[in-house]
Amino acid sequence: MGSTDPKIKINLTENYVPEKLAQRCPVCNGFGTLKYGEKVCQACSGKGYVLVPARNGSKNDI
Repeated sequence: MGSTDPKIKINLTENYVPEKLAQRCPVCNGFGTLKYGEKVCQACSGKGYVLVPARNGSKNDI
């Protein structure tokens, strides 16, 4: 068994909410290119994903 350090406390009851979430690009469908690889997607700059703001838990979030 390992020793426990009383100085380190981990709070498992808090839920971590990230500031932004990565979602598959709706323009290129995650490929990063358009026209069978001829053009780089303008929406995601070829990454295949876009960053969107995370929901803040308000009543308006659906």
